[in-house]
Amino acid sequence: MHSNNSINKIITNYTLCLIPLILYGVYKNGIIPYLYYQSNLWIILKPLIIPIGAYFFGYAFEYFQHHDVSNSFTPLLCLISAMIIPINTPIIIYLICLIGTLLLNKFIHQPINLFILPKIIIALYLVLFATYTYQNSYELSTNLYYSPLDLFFGRSFGGISATSTILCLISYIFLFNTAIYKKTIPPLIIGSFILTSLILSPFYGFTTILHNFLNSTIIFSSIFLATIPIYSPITKQDTLIYSLFIGITSALLVSTLNVYESVYIVIFIAPFITKIISKTLRRYRHSSLI
Repeated sequence: MHSNNSINKIITNYTLCLIPLILYGVYKNGIIPYLYYQSNLWIILKPLIIPIGAYFFGYAFEYFQHHDVSNSFTPLLCLISAMIIPINTPIIIYLICLIGTLLLNKFIHQPINLFILPKIIIALYLVLFATYTYQNSYELSTNLYYSPLDLFFGRSFGGISATSTILCLISYIFLFNTAIYKKTIPPLIIGSFILTSLILSPFYGFTTILHNFLNSTIIFSSIFLATIPIYSPITKQDTLIYSLFIGITSALLVSTLNVYESVYIVIFIAPFITKIISKTLRRYRHSSLI
């Protein structure tokens, strides 16, 4: 069991690490479109209001239930769920998804990160209404070419506040020595993702593989979502199974779906698969000893 102090510290550290990513999201998806394409103040405010609004909405929801939010991951998870959705998401649709997730999370007591659901549902909604894109209004209006260095510094397409690879890596360094942070998970996921992608490179091309990696989706999700203590494994064996499953399966799924949703879908189902594989291994070991 983790102490209240260690839980509170890791929640605080997660949140602090996300602030620079939110500010960069405001610059990329708010200030740049405002300056170069659409002089509308809402363009600047939207990438700031959605994440912060989601955080305080989750905070209020948790407070009215328990009156103590200091050791609750709910506000943090609401914040992350807002950071990974497309910038063109209608706020009312996201709010409906968030409320549904919070209510569902109250009744489903399973180690699964339901806060990934809004992103998946919103992606389906945007596809259904032919408005699916992770580009902001300026990016849609201009033919842009991004070098690998551009992608590394965050100019790639992606969630509202989740595109800067370098900020994610700096965050990992900061979180590394935080108590109860699952620091072995990100390198295992990223390493297995890269290795699997390289094996697949003859079929999909090295340029595509490089883009999928530098896009930051795999890095952001492995550092901030896959490591959440209440949803990630405890034992070394389960952590290894969990991490390798996410890394390998994400690389395979990215090749057939896309980089924006694939990783999150895999993280969503990873606890189930880890549990099944772990049980199977224990039964095999038990039967071999008989």
